[in-house]
This record gives sequence, structure tokens and C-alpha cells, in this order.
Amino acid sequence: MWRSVAIAFVFFLHILQTNSQDIYRIDNQNISVVEGHAFRYICKPPVTLTRRIWWQKNTTDTSRFFTNGNILNFLNTSRQDAGTYSCFAETVREGILTNITMAIIKLNIQYPAKVTQLWVSAREIDQYRTLSISCTVEGNPVDFKLLNVETQRQLVSGDAAVSFTISMNATCIDEGTYACTANNFLNNSTLTQQVYVWCPPQIDNWHPYPNMKYAKLGDNLTFDLAVWADPQPEFTWFKSEWWNHWLPTPIPSDRQNNTKLTTSLKIQNVGPSDFGNYTVMVKNRLGTLNSTFNLQPQGPPEPPSNLRIVNLTSTTVTLDWFIGYNYFEDSQTFAIQYSYQGLPFQTIAYTVYYSNQVEYHMNYTVSYLSPDTQYFFRVYSSNRYGNSDFSNTVQFVTYGAKPWYAPSLDTKMIAAVSVVGGLMIAILVVISVWWIRRRRNCKGVTSFTWLLKQVERSGLTRSTQKHIDEMSSHNEHLQNEQS
Repeated sequence: MWRSVAIAFVFFLHILQTNSQDIYRIDNQNISVVEGHAFRYICKPPVTLTRRIWWQKNTTDTSRFFTNGNILNFLNTSRQDAGTYSCFAETVREGILTNITMAIIKLNIQYPAKVTQLWVSAREIDQYRTLSISCTVEGNPVDFKLLNVETQRQLVSGDAAVSFTISMNATCIDEGTYACTANNFLNNSTLTQQVYVWCPPQIDNWHPYPNMKYAKLGDNLTFDLAVWADPQPEFTWFKSEWWNHWLPTPIPSDRQNNTKLTTSLKIQNVGPSDFGNYTVMVKNRLGTLNSTFNLQPQGPPEPPSNLRIVNLTSTTVTLDWFIGYNYFEDSQTFAIQYSYQGLPFQTIAYTVYYSNQVEYHMNYTVSYLSPDTQYFFRVYSSNRYGNSDFSNTVQFVTYGAKPWYAPSLDTKMIAAVSVVGGLMIAILVVISVWWIRRRRNCKGVTSFTWLLKQVERSGLTRSTQKHIDEMSSHNEHLQNEQS
């Protein structure tokens, strides 16, 4: 018995080992053949046990496939030949007539992918009206899809031959070229239809752009906007200026770059006046769209400028400089650096400027310098975004040390004392004359003589002494006349 089983097993393996150079591809009895190619399959049952051999397709007798009984043969395959084929052998076992299945072949006919139809309900349609699109695809194997070429939005996809229809309420973004594509290793096929949707301008969210940007002085940048609109819109850019009471100011066209559905604004070499709000107006006969962009300053401050010396002594120097642009920051810190005797620059002082101050320049006095020494000074500023470049460098030599002098009165004080002293002398002279005349009338000179002595003791100036001497001589003359 075991011998019979072994013989039957070897016989079955022999049946499975089929040879045909005309077979396109065999994969576990699944055979794929390209349409139009020839195909032949030989069924080889044991001759000693076989009375008759035939093939059936899908369990239906197909005598047209008989070729010498055991050969399944196609000279020019077509897609209608696809199906399951079975090879049967009529044998006699122990006197009993038996039909044995010798082989089962699943034949797959491959043919090129092709889009046979693409249809749209309307080539031009108003917004929110119903739009229908249908597509018919064939091929084996096949991958297909229906998409909007401009937005790359995919509406339908699949991997089998099919015919389908979709419907939607048309919007501005649904305008464009619709493509139905079918692909396989034998062919690529595409049909297209153009659809126009009449609509007012709307922002194209499939291609978003930032509406706020940051820049520092000297940067180059561009603001961009993409829209959907039909008919084609017009683009106009404005900037809100404080000097124009924040009214929109048109921007020259040479700074704009407009296409059918996009616009861009170029800002070259950003300056302080370029920061602020920009607005683009998009307009067609169906409506208007306004979109706003904002350019914010951000970066280290401008370098201080026009650094100069406003006062210099032997141990101090007072510096003055103009403040650079600070990007609307609340404050900026200035660092004062110096160098002398060939040493590297080092920071000697810091000072802070607050934006609520109205001055456009600052000054600072540096103390404790050495007399008769050459110094180099420079300044830089910083905010939370970093440091500026250095200002111009100033150099100077401090004055030599002053020699020591005994304390003396200031020139102005001496002049003032001289004037006061002169007035006092004049008053004394007037009083003296008045006193002499009074004593003369009284014919007494004793008091006047005493007055003269007191004047002499007081140490008057030589000019006053001269007047006193003249009065003394005159008094002696009077005494001689009286005697």
C-alpha cells in the first residue's frame, strides 16, 4: 500500500512539473500573460493510466482548447481569455473509470491602462452651483486618480478598472484643470478638462504665506499673496504712514510683481521708515479682498555716531555722541571703552538710554584719568537682540598736572574789592570835606587834626594819602592866617 502511495505522489509531482517556453509567467499556478501574446500549457498525466485528456474553463467544457488532448494553446490572447482552466484525465483504476484533476491554471490577461472618458457638467459655472465630473478607466493592472492640477487636490483614486461620477458645490478653489490618470507598467494615460468658476477674490489657503515678518536694517525681503479669483483681479499695495494721518499711501508699481493670481511686494535695504503695516487690495467685478501684512523691527541697535569730546581736563573727559536706531525697544545700553599705552580696549563705564527721552544724543564724563596721557575712546550700544558695531574712535591727550600755588583771590573778586574800596575812599573824602568846613565855621581845628591822624593810622592807599596831605597843608595855611 505504501508503495502505491509513493508511486501516486511521484506521479502527482510529475504532473505539476510542466514545461513550456511559451508561458509568460508562472506563480503558484497563477499565470499572467500580456494581451496579444501567445500562451501554451502542457498537461502531462501518466500515459499508462490515461484513456482521455481534456481542459475545462471555469468548469465548462471548452473543446476549442484541445490540441492533441493535453495542450492548452492560445496564439493571440485577449482579455476575454482570462479565467481558471482545469486539466482532467480519464483513467481506470482497479477496473473503475475515474476522472482525475491534473492541473489548475489561473490565467490573468494583462492589458494597458487607459482613460476612455472624462466628462464635466459645465466648463464655466458660478460659485456654489453643482459641478459633476465623471471618468471611465480600464487596464489590468491599473492605478487611477482624479485630481485638480493647480491645487493637487485628489478627489478619487483606486486600483481597478472602473467608471465613476462625483458631484460638488463649486467654489473658487475648485477652478482649474481636472486630470483623470490611469497607469500601469504597459501604459500611462491621462485626460483633462478645464473648469472656470466665477467668484470674487479669496485667499488661496493651499499656498499660505506669512503676514508678519521681522527684519533688521539693511535686510531684503518680500511679502507674497496668492488668491483665487475669476475674472482675473487687479492688485494694489498701500502702506499706512503716520505723516499721512495713517491713511493708505500707494506703493510704486516697480516694487510690485503681479501675475494672474499672485502678487508680491519687494522691500530692499530695509530702513526705519519701512517698518509698519502694508495692505494689498485685490479686486475684480465680483468683489474686493483686503489683506494686511506687518513688518516688525528686530535686531541690535545701530552703532552710535559722531562721538566727540566736549570737555577735557587733566583727569576727566566728557564725551558726546548721537544715538542710533533701536528698533522700538524700550532702552539700549551704551558701553564706553578706552585704551592707552598700547593696551587692548576695555570697558570703563555703562550708561542707559530710555526711549521715552526726547534727546537724540547722550554725554558722559569719565573721571580718574592720568594727566598728560594719550587715550583712545569708542562706544557701542546693545539691546536684548545683541550688540551694535563700534562708533568712531576719538583720541586725545589729557592736560598736564597743575603746579601748586598759594591761595590767591580770583581776578573778578579783586576787581570787585577795588571798586568797593574806591567808593569807600570817596565817601571818606566827602565826609572829611564836610567836617573841615564845619570846623572852619566854628574856628576850631582840634577835631580835624585828630581825624587826620586816625586816617593815617588806618593805612589808606597812596592816592588817598595825597588828598589828605593837601588838606593838611590847607589847614596849616588857615592856622597861620588866624594867628
